[in-house]
Amino acid sequence: MLVYESPEGLRIIRKVVEQHNEDSPRYGNGDIEAVKELAKANRHSIVPIFFSTDKNYYYELDLRPFGYQRINDIMNKYPKWWSEERRKRISLAVEQGLRFDRQFWFIHKHLRPWNILVRIDNKGEILDVKIVDFKYLIRVNVEEIPYLKAIRDREPLPKENVRLWYPDFSWMDLDGYDFSSREFIGGDFFGASLNRTNFSSTKFEATNFEYSNLEGASFVIALLLRVLLGAANFDRTDLYDTHFKDDITKASLLGTVNLNRAINLEHANFGFDTSNMSVRKILRKIKASIGDNAQLSVNGGIDLTSDKALSVQNNGQGIKFHIDPAMLQQLQNAPGFVPVIINIQPLKSLSAFLGINNQPQPQENLALK
Repeated sequence: MLVYESPEGLRIIRKVVEQHNEDSPRYGNGDIEAVKELAKANRHSIVPIFFSTDKNYYYELDLRPFGYQRINDIMNKYPKWWSEERRKRISLAVEQGLRFDRQFWFIHKHLRPWNILVRIDNKGEILDVKIVDFKYLIRVNVEEIPYLKAIRDREPLPKENVRLWYPDFSWMDLDGYDFSSREFIGGDFFGASLNRTNFSSTKFEATNFEYSNLEGASFVIALLLRVLLGAANFDRTDLYDTHFKDDITKASLLGTVNLNRAINLEHANFGFDTSNMSVRKILRKIKASIGDNAQLSVNGGIDLTSDKALSVQNNGQGIKFHIDPAMLQQLQNAPGFVPVIINIQPLKSLSAFLGINNQPQPQENLALK
């Protein structure tokens, strides 16, 4: 990962848009043209984005010095910070940033806690939300994807979409939808609103429900394999004969919210007899039964360690980017702290860092505007 610092002290982070990503069907390839379209839309909840002549590379303004934090960092410090109101606040920012157009939606495919930055006040209330990291971003025509068209129009899901491969429903409002008797291979319901949503007799494999609201949802006779549920709200979620098939899913279940208020937890299938067991005893038994190495989630975020840094590529051109002075003033007035980045040395000359020769170049190629 490369971080460039201007003489004014602003930092931009170079990101690559993934190509030829056959080894990761969950995410697939990104589209640099989609990133450019998103930047052109100038949505408030999108981190400032810049481009140079490098193909498939773009640059994000580093917002951490302006008091922005990743959701997972906040949760690590304040485990009880998460709430339904904060989930709604972030969902609205995601909708306004990525799904503002009726026909064309931007699909991020990686909207995890480390890719959503928030600025909070001293009471923990969210002041602002920014979405980052668009290496898998694509732009889709909703009219051409039947299940997205149905969700946009608040209509029942098409019956032909029985098996869905790697759908991204992150931070969507899916209250009351009927997903029963379907099969999800991969896919994200990350941060989604799923009140009273019907997942009965549905099979999930490698699916993510973290930070979602499952209040009143039904998983009756559902099968869950390698499913992540951390921080999801299980208030009145019906788990009758729900099959938790592996240690990853069981361990993740222990990290949910209001699990003691779930319905029929004593009738769920954990691979052991739950007859005449209290909820507390069931949870103790789950904890005792899972393997020590059950992995709850995948690490992510900005890795700035020196062994991960990419070598500087010199294309003979400076990086030209524009920062709205009003936006910058707003960020500078935000409360926060200046982080220390390990193994990244600030430079007085951006051109020297990029390996550009010392021949005079037009000022607009390198200066912040």
